[in-house]
Amino acid sequence: MQKTYYYHLFVARIEEGKTKDYDQYALGETHTIPLLFKELGIEDYVFDGEIGNYGVEVLNPDFRYEFPLSELFFDSVVKQEDLPTIEKFCKEKDILPNSYIIIYKKDLKINKGTSFSYPNLYYVGEFEMSEEGKESEQFRNPHLF
Repeated sequence: MQKTYYYHLFVARIEEGKTKDYDQYALGETHTIPLLFKELGIEDYVFDGEIGNYGVEVLNPDFRYEFPLSELFFDSVVKQEDLPTIEKFCKEKDILPNSYIIIYKKDLKINKGTSFSYPNLYYVGEFEMSEEGKESEQFRNPHLF
């Protein structure tokens, strides 16, 4: 029986020279709870430098290029069929994202109305993982599946 796995997607527009601040906000330091997780109400986040109890993927921007969403999410857990929903969200928020954050853990729920202290960061919603992305994540984080 094949299981369905979900992830939570955030998009961001990161200013050049701010990637260190962004990484600190999203990932924090080893053995600490990052501010993003605190703002989400997640108090059980653990990362020891190698393994964590949440699946987290943060794409740092490449400031040399502007990518369409299809390229921004290339080789991620995002399904192609979800791109129109994500594009619509970005248009509504008037954001051209150059980064994203993906978080997953079984039964993780995130409040759509959560606001963030990091500028130009938005929670898009919960989506089903692509089959290819799921296989890749299972390889990297088998303990989360």
